[in-house]
Amino acid sequence: MGRSRSAEIESILAKAGSSASELPSDMQEALARGALYAQDVKQWLAIASTPLLGWICQHIPAFRDRVLGNPRFLLVLAIEEALGVAAKMSAEVQSRGDDFWKEIHFVASDMALEVIGDFAIVWLLSPSRSFKPPSNNSAARWINGLPGHALQVGPFSPVQRLATIGYRGLQFFCVGFGSSILGHSLTKFMVDRSNEGAGAHKDDKQLAPVLDNSLGWGGFMALSSNSRYQLVNGFEERVLNNGVKSVVTFLLRFGNTFVGGAQWVWFARCVGLQ
Repeated sequence: MGRSRSAEIESILAKAGSSASELPSDMQEALARGALYAQDVKQWLAIASTPLLGWICQHIPAFRDRVLGNPRFLLVLAIEEALGVAAKMSAEVQSRGDDFWKEIHFVASDMALEVIGDFAIVWLLSPSRSFKPPSNNSAARWINGLPGHALQVGPFSPVQRLATIGYRGLQFFCVGFGSSILGHSLTKFMVDRSNEGAGAHKDDKQLAPVLDNSLGWGGFMALSSNSRYQLVNGFEERVLNNGVKSVVTFLLRFGNTFVGGAQWVWFARCVGLQ
């Protein structure tokens, strides 16, 4: 079985004018273990021949693993970013009303968090095709056996489903905290530089401290974003049929992001971040 699979892979590579030695090192190791499949090689050859995407995947293995593990990764990422920016801006306009332009620095900070956060969430929750050998750590194996979301269809125990909510919440907190450190720091730097050159006309509004804002955004994502994404994914998987899935998914995720954006403005004001 292993030899026939290796022969098939070598044949595929030869037809493409390539060889096993030209595969990424972890894929070569997987081939030697008998853990590499013909479909993996076909997908990799197609990706490697794509301008820009091939270069990125060759230099960032983790990105390559997500593209291989989820052919819709780039599409989902583009949709989430587009929806996120549109819905977030709509929520900002509606929530701030006449104060929108007066609070444009807060808007810029929130939008930076949205863009970075959406990318991180899609990255974090996307299926990935790993070529590394299975972990010998029992805790790691148990975590890898958790469902993608608490309502995922499958023979998962109540303990696993509850653990998924907590584990995803921790991941969302880390994503939110990290994205805020980056996005809010950049926004704060730009505001400070703008005020330095504004003289007497500088904006009197002060952005929240980076650490306070990052803790607040991380907590918000762990509680609000985590619960909303769990429900959205569960609804999509258990209720929608394929005939209407694309349209309803688009509307559902737009609504989810809009509600989240409005909730964040309310939450940030309640805890004194804005």
